[in-house]
Amino acid sequence: MSLITVHFRSQGIGRETAMNLLVPDEGAGPFPVLLLLHGLGGAYDSYIRSNNIENLLRNRPILAVMPDGGRSFYANDVRPGGMRYEDHIVQDVLGYVERVFPARRDRAGRAVVGISMGGYGALLMALRHSDLFCAAASISGSTYFAHEPSERHREDDVGYLAAALPREANDLFYLAERHAHAGPPLAIRQSCGTEDFLYATNLAFHRHLEALSVPHEWVEHPGAHDQATWDAQLPLALEFVLRRLL
Repeated sequence: MSLITVHFRSQGIGRETAMNLLVPDEGAGPFPVLLLLHGLGGAYDSYIRSNNIENLLRNRPILAVMPDGGRSFYANDVRPGGMRYEDHIVQDVLGYVERVFPARRDRAGRAVVGISMGGYGALLMALRHSDLFCAAASISGSTYFAHEPSERHREDDVGYLAAALPREANDLFYLAERHAHAGPPLAIRQSCGTEDFLYATNLAFHRHLEALSVPHEWVEHPGAHDQATWDAQLPLALEFVLRRLL
């Protein structure tokens, strides 16, 4: 696979940004598209620097797309001057990839995986846009973001953002209820370590999906909110979505 870094202007966030892509060296395509969303404090190069993604996807006929999400939780910030990161991903990132690269453009050819903040983002994208994605995997995801205030982020930019977001567009619990009644079948994998500070909120979301009879794979395992957990779970999450794409 070839690693390509693209710098482009995004309408959604109104500025220049960047993304990394892994592109197959063989085959004409079109190739399925896998979005990889980084965590809080990460950037578009996080999966290359920290997650061994080139080796994990070696020889896979897949377009892996790694956009930059800043500290946005991949949501559309509705405050004055706020950046629309959901639009950035769905319209600008996917739009660019589909214009320039041999990408599939059907729902069965798109999936999204994320870690921590990106885990919330993966579930947000899939539940909000189940017409675009067939599968999603959340690893140590921030499932309570926009659902219930976090003491951890009470007085910082993340907490202020969460408090400002409209519930009906950003609360995973609400979105899961809507999906249960109207959404097309969606393959969901949700994992979290039992020593993770987000374990209780992940367990609550899993039970919410169960109560709604939304099919999903729930994986709890030993581990904290750390690189060792993500090194163990990312290959499993990738296999989960790749089985649906390939």
